[in-house]
Amino acid sequence: SLTVPSPPPPPLPPSPRSVARRSAGILCVVVERAKKCLDFTATFHLLHLFFCWQHGGFPSSWEWWTANLVALVGTALLGEYMCMQRELQDIPLFGSQKSEARESTGYSRVNRRTADRHGDIV
Repeated sequence: SLTVPSPPPPPLPPSPRSVARRSAGILCVVVERAKKCLDFTATFHLLHLFFCWQHGGFPSSWEWWTANLVALVGTALLGEYMCMQRELQDIPLFGSQKSEARESTGYSRVNRRTADRHGDIV
C-alpha cells in the first residue's frame, strides 16, 4: 500500500518583538521624524485590522489583540527612539577651509570666481 506523507506544519508567525524591530527600522527610514512615528504606526495597524477583518472576520482572539498591541507599542517606542537618535546626529559641514575663505572675503564660490576675473580679490 502506498502511504502519502503528511504535509509539513505551517510556519510560525513572527514574534511581536521581531515585528516591532523590523517595523521600527523601516519607520526610521520612511518617516524620519520622531513626532510622526506614533501616527504612522497606528495608521498601519488600523489598516492591518481592517484587512484582517475583511478577509477573515473580526479578530476575536485575545492572542491576536495582545500580539498586535505589543507590536504597535514596541514599533512606536523603538521607532521614536531611533528617529530621535538620527535627528540628534551632527550635520556634516564640508570644507571648513572654504567657509573660512568665504567669510574672510565676503564672496560665495561663484561670486569669488567672478571677482577673480575682474581682479577684485587680493
